Amino acid sequence: MKFGIILLFAFVRGTLSPPKKKLAIQDDYDFDDEENIEIHREATPIIASDPVEESVYERNLVNEHMTYGEVMKHHKAYSTKNMKQKNFEGHTLAYVTPWNNHGYDVVKMFNKFSLVSPVWFQLKLNPKQQLEIKGDHDIDQGWIQEVRDTGAQIVPRIIFEIDARSLAIMFKSEIGFNLIADTLVKFTVKHGLDGLVIELWNSLPQSLVEDAVHLMTHIGEKFHKHHKLTILVVPPNHENPIPSAQFTKEEFDMLKDDVDFFSLMTYDYNGHLGGFNAPLPWAESCVEFLGDSDPEKILMGLNFYGRYFPDLQNPRHDAITMNKDAKEHFSFFVDQETQAQSLLIYPSLYSIHLKIELARKLGVGLSIWEVGQGLDFFYDLF
Repeated sequence: MKFGIILLFAFVRGTLSPPKKKLAIQDDYDFDDEENIEIHREATPIIASDPVEESVYERNLVNEHMTYGEVMKHHKAYSTKNMKQKNFEGHTLAYVTPWNNHGYDVVKMFNKFSLVSPVWFQLKLNPKQQLEIKGDHDIDQGWIQEVRDTGAQIVPRIIFEIDARSLAIMFKSEIGFNLIADTLVKFTVKHGLDGLVIELWNSLPQSLVEDAVHLMTHIGEKFHKHHKLTILVVPPNHENPIPSAQFTKEEFDMLKDDVDFFSLMTYDYNGHLGGFNAPLPWAESCVEFLGDSDPEKILMGLNFYGRYFPDLQNPRHDAITMNKDAKEHFSFFVDQETQAQSLLIYPSLYSIHLKIELARKLGVGLSIWEVGQGLDFFYDLF
């Protein structure tokens, strides 16, 4: 469904794995920051501008106060002179998904990313209970070389699609740990990849955390012998309980010598500030939760997707407004398909700028989920 700024803001999932349930909005969420609001309605369709030489900073577009018209006009107008220039000093990991394939072009167009992770692979057990890696049909060596020409390393995402019971059986002996690690490293070497992004934690019960740490030490050691990168996807510190396992400073300290980077999922927030994607203070607290040793190994997550809440009961204004606590923009509007009052929360140049400044302050890198969903002028910031 398209809504709000019609061609821009489609609601998409933002987790590295599909979410278990839809989020609901409550009446007490604070969306009432109405100071200095400019109501902006366009009488005629706005034609998006082509790329220009000046950056979004030079055009004074990185502001707390913004209008629909500004976004509609400038969202495709990235800076041609900054395309090959990296502005953020830390590592930046860009996820690319087959279902939003504009990302495949983005990581070739912009020399902004040190690590690129196409979401390609799944680790499974076949009917004979043998390990298999699915998704190798997506490997495109021509595209890989084009991305490497920008200076990025290719580290595809592999997700463990093995149930907890089967993992527990495999974790009963060193044979199981070595089998998983050997399968991953042989596959990585065979296809000439620079490493893997491993998504394991989100499918773990808390009872298997100690074994998962042991597995990751095996994987890291074997990958490093072949000069390959190991990146582990880790969940944030949620305010409200979730069913999957926690990842704490204890696990970080045990793994930081064997894992090159930790892709921290600081999005899909579920705390007291309500329906926002990733409130700025919460993102900072999630990084600090892992301690202050080796911060450069942490890649703080940045969402390039939004949240859409349809059919609200209480009509509000339709301006784009920034919440003073979450530091995210939101807008109430009438959905053109349903004619119902709805709410959109979506990243903006200014909210992303604040996250980048936070990463600089904390000394961490960034991971973007995912670049196929972002607006092209976002990349001037990186």
